[in-house]
Amino acid sequence: MNPNPDLQLLEAAHPHIAKAIKLLWGHHQVHTYIARLFDDSRDNQRKGFSPEVMAALLNIQELHEKPADYEPTTWGDSRQFFR
Repeated sequence: MNPNPDLQLLEAAHPHIAKAIKLLWGHHQVHTYIARLFDDSRDNQRKGFSPEVMAALLNIQELHEKPADYEPTTWGDSRQFFR
């Protein structure tokens, strides 16, 4: 199985964010974490994400929101994401 390209991009650009998402994967907190990444809590001092990273984060969030029965098994999908 191929690794998830969105996660690969995130690991290369922001490894600490990718690590946190891996730890939170499968829990509702992943949505809160990703949503907080989009908020500027530093008085406009944040550089922001590149369009590619923004797209990857949104894709990862969408993947997490999909119902478990859209694939033959939840485990198969999770293994593909984290390989």
